[in-house]
Amino acid sequence: MLEDLLKQILTELHTLNNRLENLEQGQEALQQGQEQINSRLTVLEKGQEQTNSRLTALENGQEQINSRLTALENGQEQTNSRLAVLEKGMDKIEKITRGIRKELRYGVWEDIKKLDKRLTGQEEEIVMLKRLK
Repeated sequence: MLEDLLKQILTELHTLNNRLENLEQGQEALQQGQEQINSRLTVLEKGQEQTNSRLTALENGQEQINSRLTALENGQEQTNSRLAVLEKGMDKIEKITRGIRKELRYGVWEDIKKLDKRLTGQEEEIVMLKRLK
């Protein structure tokens, strides 16, 4: 009976030993899995950092593009206002030119009339002088 009890205890010890070995193997497998997960996590973190730096570079580029676009828009507004000033100046010049043309048209016509009268008068004097001779 003692022998049977010892055999039972020995069998239980073997079973416990086997279970302990299985637990140790399982724990080792879990540790290896965790190391793999940690390794993959490190790779993912590095990838995340690279993605973040690339995103930051893109954002900086976007800001530069926005500031350049703003500068272009400001330049366009300045060009438009300068063009408006030039157009007003052109309108004034056209108005003045029309006035000058009008004055020249009537002024030259009046001058031609005066010259015609003077020439007519001189012709009459010449005719009279010729008669007197």
